[in-house]
Amino acid sequence: MYYRQVSKNSSMFRAAQLSALVWVTLAHAGTTANLKVKSLRTEYRQNPFGLDVREPRLSWVLESAHRGEKQTACEIRVASSAELLARGKPDLWASGKVSSLQSQNVTYAGQPLVSEWFYKVLAGINPAPDAVGFDKILIKPQPVGDLKWVKAHYDSARGRIVSEWEKRENEFDLRLSIPVGATATVFLPAQDRDSVRESGKPVDNVAGVQFLRFEKDTALLAIPSGQYRFSSIVK
Repeated sequence: MYYRQVSKNSSMFRAAQLSALVWVTLAHAGTTANLKVKSLRTEYRQNPFGLDVREPRLSWVLESAHRGEKQTACEIRVASSAELLARGKPDLWASGKVSSLQSQNVTYAGQPLVSEWFYKVLAGINPAPDAVGFDKILIKPQPVGDLKWVKAHYDSARGRIVSEWEKRENEFDLRLSIPVGATATVFLPAQDRDSVRESGKPVDNVAGVQFLRFEKDTALLAIPSGQYRFSSIVK
């Protein structure tokens, strides 16, 4: 007899990282009472916000009140939203039924884990509300959770926009490339104005860089096209 137990894990595990849900369907021999799928993990972590691997490993634990019960087959479904999974439409991966005892380090084998969520949210590349063809850009990186770095780009009509950031303890580095014909407003995480630098220099001493204001642990800067390396002290 086969029993189907569905569990879900709202882990964000795109290699850039889109919020993805994993459903695991298990088949096993024996009674169906009190069977639970627990401790769903991606790369050994529960609900990680971001990972730097394109084929993350998935793991889970089968728990039962009856001795000797074991997994004999499984099906993994991965979708970009809970709604898609609820409708039975896993848009990222549907493994199909696989005869396997394996429940640890099952390698993701679905669609490439790259999305606009990565460059729009984590790297923070977006057009300004009044932009035409990305002539006005907003750069608002999001150093969330335990994520330490992000590298992303977007190929706009005016050229490639690059946003790469790294967080090290209380330091934040942001590398930018703004294409010719475009300007950008940068939202740089910072403890205060005095800690903000561009290529090691105070921003007030850098031609073309305009300090707009400081609000909510963020320095707002206006910059023309070009290559930049901003740094700051963060809390």
